[in-house]
Amino acid sequence: MPGVADVLEAGLFSFYHGAVSQEIQEEVRANGGVLSAEDMGNYSSEVQQPLEGRYGEYIIQVPPPPSAGAALLAALNLLEGFHLRGNDITVNQTHHWIEKALAAALALARELGDPKYNSSVSELLSVMMSKSQSHAELLQQKSSRTSPSDSKSLKELLTGQVVVMGPDDLVVSVASSLNGPFGSRIITQSGIILNSLILSFYWSNHSRGLPQANQMNHIGPGKRPLTFLMPSVMVPVWNKCGTYMGLSSS
Repeated sequence: MPGVADVLEAGLFSFYHGAVSQEIQEEVRANGGVLSAEDMGNYSSEVQQPLEGRYGEYIIQVPPPPSAGAALLAALNLLEGFHLRGNDITVNQTHHWIEKALAAALALARELGDPKYNSSVSELLSVMMSKSQSHAELLQQKSSRTSPSDSKSLKELLTGQVVVMGPDDLVVSVASSLNGPFGSRIITQSGIILNSLILSFYWSNHSRGLPQANQMNHIGPGKRPLTFLMPSVMVPVWNKCGTYMGLSSS
């Protein structure tokens, strides 16, 4: 894969404007796609501040929408209200409440999307991040609407995770996915497998993967799809000595 090796030396500009980019465009168009040189050249990654929540003596950092990272914080907020550390709580009860909290949070997260295209995403985010009793009740109501098939579909997504931790307490957590086995099942001559993450958008004419019946995640120009990839970092409050973790969440 000499073309890919050249990118390692020349940098990202070479990837989006060089031979590798052209090869990807040609392969996509040969398979009926509409990817252009302008699409590749105009793409850029967004650097954003993470969402932060607190659970016990730890601060949890997750990516903001269109990632569903807020679901992890919402689930932890619910669990904090259940007082799982009580002496009268059994292991089975603990597992039950964890399942309920995750089901409620994920059900609500499916209504997220790209906040640049719908202001209601920010309103929903404030509900998911809140520790108030009324918001907790709303989350619990959502759990009753989650079917077993929804939970099963989450397990079918395939994700790669890399976590790097340094001696200066720097933690990096990176997640990526092809969105399924072999992604779009299209491979370039250099051996690059193209993902099928465009299917993470809501499509009105067909369904595949997660059932996302919300217009906030409807496909559109310039939009970024809702994703359940949520690489997370956990650090002690007040920069105390303690456990630092890079978590794989999806």
